[in-house]
Amino acid sequence: MMDPMIRHLASAAVLSAFATLVAPAAAHAQPTTSLADLVDAAVRRLQVAEPIAANKFHTGGLIEDPAREQQVLDA
Repeated sequence: MMDPMIRHLASAAVLSAFATLVAPAAAHAQPTTSLADLVDAAVRRLQVAEPIAANKFHTGGLIEDPAREQQVLDA
């Protein structure tokens, strides 16, 4: 019987190898989907999150700013 930890690590290694070899080819073969749009939006959000948080920290800006949120939604 295989140790659960070793089995878990082996499963992770197999999954990583699969993702590394198959996912890039599949990504180029598929048209843009709503999932891809969601992932792109998440990536853009993560790219700006740190600078925005730093600016709010240094300027004393509100973390939640309903007025600014509405302004962005209206744009």
